[in-house]
Amino acid sequence: MGKIADALSLRGLDPLRAVTSNLVSPQTLLGLRGFLLLFEFVLLVSSIVHQTLIDQKGWMFLAFFTNLTFLGELAYFAVATYHSYRFTRCPQYASPTLRSDSLWTRAHYLLYSTVTVFHLIVPVVYWSVLYKPKKEDTPFSLYVNVGKHGMDFVLVAFEFIFGRMLIVWGTMPWVIGCLIFYMFWAWVVHAINDTWVYHFLNWHKPAGVVTGWYLGLAIGMSLVFILSLYAHRLRDRLFSRVAERVEDQERLQREMRYRMSSVTLEMHEQKLGAPLGATSIAPVDVADTKPTSF
Repeated sequence: MGKIADALSLRGLDPLRAVTSNLVSPQTLLGLRGFLLLFEFVLLVSSIVHQTLIDQKGWMFLAFFTNLTFLGELAYFAVATYHSYRFTRCPQYASPTLRSDSLWTRAHYLLYSTVTVFHLIVPVVYWSVLYKPKKEDTPFSLYVNVGKHGMDFVLVAFEFIFGRMLIVWGTMPWVIGCLIFYMFWAWVVHAINDTWVYHFLNWHKPAGVVTGWYLGLAIGMSLVFILSLYAHRLRDRLFSRVAERVEDQERLQREMRYRMSSVTLEMHEQKLGAPLGATSIAPVDVADTKPTSF
């Protein structure tokens, strides 16, 4: 029971996984994340313009599961980019996200889990169930549809390959809870506008059909979550040798920060004329300890 409680409470998470990579340096990871964040922001603006001016359903923007999950993905890349920037640009940076067992670390892992699972499901459901080719499709509408129902998966795949974040068992109840919350939200939208956002949520169909859709979505999402969890573990095994270099960089970076702070303290004491004691620390050549890549 103790292990289950620890898993559900999301304890013992590694915060440095959010800002390091198995394949590239933190600086390169920052640049890639920044580019993808800009792409997502442009796509978000394009989606709002398309739904408001062309579809004339701007008031329904937040009713669609795709749009809500896309906002979640945008939020993840915004937070990840911010912390990558602070981690690479500020040697003395100490963020709540970079502290083990902090609320921010748990929220970051939870956000990553929802983004990964939902954006594996969204493209499959859209292109296999919802998409219907239209003669009036324009390049702009195709760009928006492919962006939200295809590129979202590409971004998740990028973070999976180049990032080091994990999916843990403790996030599963929260991911299921988000899906249940959206189910209730879809009922609220139907009660207000007498419109079903997705036809498979329509409870006026035969009971067997409705039950099959709801259970199928829940089971499918659970399977995707489990497959994603073990896929991340397999990724780490494949990158185990590279991961050792990542750990070496983290150790060297922590040591470098400690020594830099020690040298600064020594210089300050010398300026004040205070005795340094018998255990003064020699200056460290930062260039010798700062690796260029993992």
